[in-house]
Amino acid sequence: MNYPKLKRFSHHLQVSFSRLNIICR
Repeated sequence: MNYPKLKRFSHHLQVSFSRLNIICR
């Protein structure tokens, strides 16, 4: 498995989640 890719995906997930949180608030 590609670690950098996973890290990038995790970061993308975090950003997406935080954006969703801002919209929901």
